[in-house]
Amino acid sequence: MLPTMKKELSKKELKLEEREKLKDIKSNLELTKDIQCGIGFFRGRTLQKFATQETFVLLYGILGATINMAGSYFSGTISTMEKRFRIPSQNMGIILIGNDLTALFFGILVTYYAGRKHKPRYICIGMLFIVSMCICCVLPHLIYGAGKEALSLTKEYGGSNNTINVITDSKLCSKTGAACIKEESLTPQVIIFVGELMWGIGAPLYGNLGMAYMDDNIKRSKTPLLMSFSFFIRMLGPVGGYALASWCLAKFISPDLTPTIDMKDPRWLGAWWLGWIIIGSIMTLFSFLVALFPKELPNSAVRKILSDQSKDEATKKQEREDKDQPSWKDMRITFQRLFKNKVLIYNTAASSFYVFGYYPYWTFMPKYIEIEYRVTASFAALITGVVGLVFTALGIMLSGGVISMFKPRARSLAAFNICAGIITMFGLTSFIFLGCAENDAYNLSVGRANMPGLNTCSKDCNCEFAQYAPVCSMDGTHRTFISPCHAGCRSSTIINDTEIYQNCSCVTNTNSQLPFFLSNHTSRPDAGRFNGGSAKKGSCTIDCTTQFYMFLGVVCLLKFVGSSAKTTNVLLSVRSVEDRDKAVSMSFGMTVLSLAAFIPAPIVFGWIMDQTCILWGKTCSGQGSCWVYDAAQLRLLLVSSTVFLIALSNICDVAVWYHVKDIQIFDEDVGEDRKKKKKEEQNKHKSEYNPVNQNSA
Repeated sequence: MLPTMKKELSKKELKLEEREKLKDIKSNLELTKDIQCGIGFFRGRTLQKFATQETFVLLYGILGATINMAGSYFSGTISTMEKRFRIPSQNMGIILIGNDLTALFFGILVTYYAGRKHKPRYICIGMLFIVSMCICCVLPHLIYGAGKEALSLTKEYGGSNNTINVITDSKLCSKTGAACIKEESLTPQVIIFVGELMWGIGAPLYGNLGMAYMDDNIKRSKTPLLMSFSFFIRMLGPVGGYALASWCLAKFISPDLTPTIDMKDPRWLGAWWLGWIIIGSIMTLFSFLVALFPKELPNSAVRKILSDQSKDEATKKQEREDKDQPSWKDMRITFQRLFKNKVLIYNTAASSFYVFGYYPYWTFMPKYIEIEYRVTASFAALITGVVGLVFTALGIMLSGGVISMFKPRARSLAAFNICAGIITMFGLTSFIFLGCAENDAYNLSVGRANMPGLNTCSKDCNCEFAQYAPVCSMDGTHRTFISPCHAGCRSSTIINDTEIYQNCSCVTNTNSQLPFFLSNHTSRPDAGRFNGGSAKKGSCTIDCTTQFYMFLGVVCLLKFVGSSAKTTNVLLSVRSVEDRDKAVSMSFGMTVLSLAAFIPAPIVFGWIMDQTCILWGKTCSGQGSCWVYDAAQLRLLLVSSTVFLIALSNICDVAVWYHVKDIQIFDEDVGEDRKKKKKEEQNKHKSEYNPVNQNSA
């Protein structure tokens, strides 16, 4: 008992001595510009109190939340922007890769230069580039306004909201048919694309420099927990973005005008531009707060002084040389070191395959759910965003806490990534069996019922340029037609929000289809000459609730597993390189991700989704958007492609596990204690089973 107590007392005494040393060094520390908070004359002792790792992690996380908020807000308002400026989906896809293009060409150069400078201030500069993206997204509205079509639906510009409204002939079967839709000016698209280019410059500065600054200034044993906390705060951004999008889109595009229609009307345009002003303002405020942080946190400077006391002159000289000004020669040497780093290369390859494979279930998830389970896009985005956030946050915080508590070795972290990849593969494979059979059959029947060659009942209706406005037959067959024109409907009635299409040549005429008071309201004078059936607005209902919630359960599991591996992946990346190469290595990783995943993935998976389209729309310039997909084929192609790429990612993770054995994740004292403990256990084990001891006994 006494020796054990002495050991415990000696450990406590050593810790107390170390703390006293740190206090002495900190009290005598000269307050240089490198460790002093503020900019210019805006400095002082009060401000210096906030120069802590906890404050930086909090503000850095809030900035990350605003970036994620901007991304989700953009996703939530894409359809409204497309509707307002008539942006084709293929053009929007090109716009979306703008940030990856600039990150690819300028990310490494910018981060390499800024990584040797004052990181917090360059983080601020990067955030201001993203603020300029917010401004670019507002500019199209400031230049072009709400548009003539939206203004015509307001009281101030002559709109009306009569109780009885008559639908124009463009939706119905007629001799002339609907006119084709012409594209708007390209200028709004160019402005938004320029904004995406600005985003691509700012995002690497924020992400790479911020992670490097945290790792440089936080004690290694605390890095996983604080890093997870930062990730957790950033995960709040998507929910805020979707909530803000919902709030803004509920307001009319010109909030100062009085619309004559409500949100249920397909012509409704929400104030998609309003959120960018709010997000940009928040970003600007917190960007300048982060810029006030010193080049190096005081506690980090104290730890380095304590560490320098045990270093020889040769080591100190080498470290001073590493801090020299950036140059092309030094950059070449830096990249030579990175390319020789097998752990970094394999880990980057694993991340690239994983991101490429999982991309459709990030970007196209609302659309996928809408196609597979007949759920509205807004509900799909909301439910996946909120539920996904909960499990993502749990995964990040739990993994960070476990890593900080147990301090596993590098190989254990790499092994966890392998296990996470295997679970992801099995989870994704289950998607094939979690489809809705009723919806699969429904989509095929809708496709056949509306194909020009097969749908002879409406061949004289000139539906070539009819817009997508599905209707459901009221003859008991529950057939869905993609527009009243395709159903052969020649008249329509709207009374108190009840919309009925009449005299539909593709629908069987049955008794008591319409209430008596609706029978006299028609939109064409010749409607009485036809004796077709009736159809109501909207697709026929299909219940895929059970399959959807089963799918959602698997998604939550995959969110939890994937997010828990995020902290381990980042730790392996930053610990596998020298301190001087951290910022550049992270920028290198993002560049490879952009080149190998973010740029090709939307093109490849967009092409895959197009291959499963059964029925296409048409515009003046040619083929329009897809109206009906083959849900079963889409599910099979996406899952098989994704699982194949995740499998390649797992192979690279195995290579990481093999080469990562010599990497130290935590502080040296932790590693030494583990080695000593292991050695003591081995010696104890040998002494217990030593034959000499047994004979003497």
